[in-house]
Amino acid sequence: MGIFGQILLGLIIIVVSVLILMKNYQVANSIPLPFFESKMGPGSSYLIWKIFAIIGVFIGFTVMFGFYDEVLGWILSPITKMISPSQE
Repeated sequence: MGIFGQILLGLIIIVVSVLILMKNYQVANSIPLPFFESKMGPGSSYLIWKIFAIIGVFIGFTVMFGFYDEVLGWILSPITKMISPSQE
């Protein structure tokens, strides 16, 4: 993916996430999350949708600026070290 593709994809992710944040009430009522409602109590779909949207904004910025590989490598580093530990 070229630089323009990264910028476009990042902007799309950011715009969708901001729209979810702005229209949280409508999204939570249209697409309820019954798993979270049963485990965390009523009204938790609003919170989970906001958390998803904030994470989406973060992912959009990492894609747009091109450092999603480094962030993903940092997040998954404990798993990769567990699978193939270094011989030090």
